[in-house]
Amino acid sequence: MTALGTPVAEGEEPVRGPVRPSGLLDVLGVASVVLDTEGRIVLWSPQAEELFGYPAHEALGQYAARIMVHEQHLDLVVKLFSDVMATGEGWAGAFPVRRKDGSTRLVEFRNMRLMDDRGDVYALGLCADQSTVRLLERDVALSSRMVAQSPIGLAVLDTGLRYVSVNPALARINGLPAEKHLGRTIREVLPLIDIGPLEAAAREVLQTGRPLVDQQIVGRAQSDPDEDHAWTISLYRLEDALGTVLGVAASVVDVTEQYRAGVEAEAARRRLALIADASARIGTTLELDRTARELADVAVPELADVDLPTGAPLGVGGVAFTTTTVDLEPGDRLVFYTDGLVETRRHLLDERLDTLLALLDGPDRPLDEVCDLLLQALREPDNSDDVALLIARARPMP
Repeated sequence: MTALGTPVAEGEEPVRGPVRPSGLLDVLGVASVVLDTEGRIVLWSPQAEELFGYPAHEALGQYAARIMVHEQHLDLVVKLFSDVMATGEGWAGAFPVRRKDGSTRLVEFRNMRLMDDRGDVYALGLCADQSTVRLLERDVALSSRMVAQSPIGLAVLDTGLRYVSVNPALARINGLPAEKHLGRTIREVLPLIDIGPLEAAAREVLQTGRPLVDQQIVGRAQSDPDEDHAWTISLYRLEDALGTVLGVAASVVDVTEQYRAGVEAEAARRRLALIADASARIGTTLELDRTARELADVAVPELADVDLPTGAPLGVGGVAFTTTTVDLEPGDRLVFYTDGLVETRRHLLDERLDTLLALLDGPDRPLDEVCDLLLQALREPDNSDDVALLIARARPMP
C-alpha cells in the first residue's frame, strides 16, 4: 500500500493520481442491486435500469422478487436469497429475469451478503446480461486459441516495452521459453541482434499510434546462434475500449528461407552480369597481353575486393610506416617481390639487390621475359622460402 492507501503490485511504481478505468466492466454493463433483509431494493445502479428496464424511482422500495421474477420461479428465488442471508455464502449462476416491458432476459448473477458498521446485513447482487458474458468468454477463448496455435510469432509488450505475453511460435523463434520473456525487454531477450532500430520503431508506434508493417531485420537468435536469420516484424498499438494505451502488439514471421533465396538470386544475377560484361569487353583482339588486361579489368573489381581493414605491411611490425607517392612516366616499371627472391644464407643482401637492379637496367623486354630472367638469375635452388614476383609497366594515358 502507498501512503494514500493505493494498492500497488510488487515491483511497480506507486500510483500518483487517478487511473483511467478499464473498459471491461463497460463492455459487460455490470449492474448492482442492494436488497435489505426483507428483499426490498435499497440501492439501484444506472446499469440496473438499463438491464431490467425500471428507473430508480420505480424500483427503490419494491420487493425485487415481485418485479423481477416470474411466478413459477418465486419459491426458488426466495430460498436462494434466504440461504445467502443466513449463511453468508455467495451464490453465482444464470437466472431468467422479467423486465419491465414483460420480456425475459437471462442474467448472470453474483450474489453475496454485506454488513455495515452497525451490523445490519444486506444482499448485493452484481448482474450482467448472460449473452454478453458468453460472447466475451467466447471471444477470449477464441483469441487465446488463435494466439496459442498461430504459426506466426505473437507478443504483447507493455508501455515500458517489456514482454507481458508471448505465444509458443515466438518462443520457438527466439529460442527461449515463453515464461523467460515475461518482464524482460526486447534487448534482454535478443542480445545477438542490433535491436536499437526496432526499439525506436516500437516507441514511435506507442507514441503516434501509426503501425509498422513488415519491417525486415536480420540477425541471430538463441535458437540458432551460428547462422543469420531474417524476420519480418509488424507492430501496432493496443488500446482498450476507452482508448487507454495498453502497449504494443508484435507479429513476427520467419522469412529466412526467402531471405537466403534472395541472397542467392542476387549473387546469381551478379554472376550473369559479370559474364555479360566479360563477353562484351574480353576478346576484342587476339593480342595475349591485351586480352589478359581486359580479363583483369573485368574480374578483379568483382572477385578480388576484400572487405577487410588494411593490416601492417609485411616486415614492418613495430616500426612506423608512411605512405609515399611516386609519379611514374610511361614505360616505367614497378617491381613487387617477396624477400625470398633476394635473401640467401650465402650472399649479402646489398649484393643481391645490386644484381636485381642491374638486370632491370638491361635491354627493354616484354614483362614476362623480365620475370623469367629475374627468377632464373636470383632464385637459389636450395632456398625453401616462398617467392612471389609481380612487375607492372606504366602505360600512356588514353
